[in-house]
Amino acid sequence: MQRSRLHERRQMHKRHELLQRSRLRHKSLLHKSLTAVYKLSLLQATLPENFLCNRLAAFLTPNNFRMKKFFAVLLVFACASAKAQINKVSLQASGLTCSMCSKAVKNALEAVSFVDKVQVDIKNQQYNLSFKEGSVVDLDALNKAVQDAGFSVASLKASALVHQLKVEKDEHLKIGDENFHFLNAAGQTLDGVVNFSVVDKGFVSAKEFKKYAAMTKMTCVQTGHTAKCCASPQASVNSRIYHVVI
Repeated sequence: MQRSRLHERRQMHKRHELLQRSRLRHKSLLHKSLTAVYKLSLLQATLPENFLCNRLAAFLTPNNFRMKKFFAVLLVFACASAKAQINKVSLQASGLTCSMCSKAVKNALEAVSFVDKVQVDIKNQQYNLSFKEGSVVDLDALNKAVQDAGFSVASLKASALVHQLKVEKDEHLKIGDENFHFLNAAGQTLDGVVNFSVVDKGFVSAKEFKKYAAMTKMTCVQTGHTAKCCASPQASVNSRIYHVVI
């Protein structure tokens, strides 16, 4: 009788140990999975649109589907939900003379479909914008909203998340759904949150634009659209391209 009870206790103890080990393995796997999704989201931000998603088709062949389906799910998740976009913008408006002017610009920016919140720094005439999750940020739409309110953009600084992105002078890159021409890059590697200023016509004063336009010989800086000199598989001729400085 005692031997039977002792045997049962030992069996229960073994089952408990196995259960604990299983929980630890699942916890470790979950941590690794979340880390993998995060890294994939950073990588997706620096690659051509749908690059990782296109690789998924080759990844999921009938012969290896069972073995790789877990990692495929992670990749699908990253493709679907982690495409990097501009996540913040700080915008200064010119021509403001009173609190009513400031409120008019704030209301105009809040009315833009992809804008989530607008915080106003009255002292610096600055508007700090955050955006709705998963939305496509259109910098021209923000500029137009300010102009429609009767004012103009004096400066616009944007923030975006990138991962180990090496940028050369005059390089054209795609971040999210937009094309960017880096005027003053010098071969540096960008990683994490990167801040840059848009210096196209309408985003800075005429005097400042002339200074920035002198940084490149490419004709796209004058039009804000890609020309034959800078067209690529990601940006066909006459696509919108923003000229920026880091």
